[in-house]
Amino acid sequence: MIVRNTNEGLEIIYQSAHGMLAGAIASNLNHKYRPKFWAETFIAITEHDDHQLDFDEKDYLSKVGVPVNFMDNEVPKAKAVERAKRVYFKARAKSQWTALLVYLHIDFLYGTMEFKPMKDFLKDVDDVLKETCSIYAVSKKDALAAYQLVRFSDRLSLILCQSQVPDLGRSLEINTTMEDKRFSISALESGDLTVVPWCFEKDSFVLHVEQRLLKEVTFTSNKSLGEALNALPPRLKKWQFSKSN
Repeated sequence: MIVRNTNEGLEIIYQSAHGMLAGAIASNLNHKYRPKFWAETFIAITEHDDHQLDFDEKDYLSKVGVPVNFMDNEVPKAKAVERAKRVYFKARAKSQWTALLVYLHIDFLYGTMEFKPMKDFLKDVDDVLKETCSIYAVSKKDALAAYQLVRFSDRLSLILCQSQVPDLGRSLEINTTMEDKRFSISALESGDLTVVPWCFEKDSFVLHVEQRLLKEVTFTSNKSLGEALNALPPRLKKWQFSKSN
């Protein structure tokens, strides 16, 4: 879960909703970035962070009963491997291309983890890349370019979900991805957000994500947290993007 403390309470965004936002970002990108196998790529972007929320499997509360943001919620290494495999194999059941992009993203996130089971799981990245390129008759360069859409969309979605866009006209680096360009985000005087260099199909568009507001901030158990979240209706958090002059 993405958890943000506000004056109203705790804003909660599920990681699968963050994935949906990443998909919305990707769908608004300039069509020149779309790879040949766009549908499979889009699924990888929207579903790369699925299968995360499980109140029976993981503790989402701090020692004092406050919901913990995913960045601060340390996952046991064995559980990280288990989830990585779950996401990968579910993707592979749909598409080898989708699975490759998910696999590359897992390698990006966990490739430096000093844990043999994770290293064993990721040791076949190059082989899967080669095999997928052969099946789909594309170059390695084209496959890796498709993965850059995953990186860009995922990172920008996380920035938005965590309300990290700086004020006072300052910019925040998103990452260096598509066409090896360095992208950054900032707020315009109008309050709209912009990305430089502008990489979207239209000059303006709106993005949204579902969030839930928890006014109760402490819980006695995972179960009580889950029940409270399930009882809350979502509300939309929106952003207007516009190309800067």
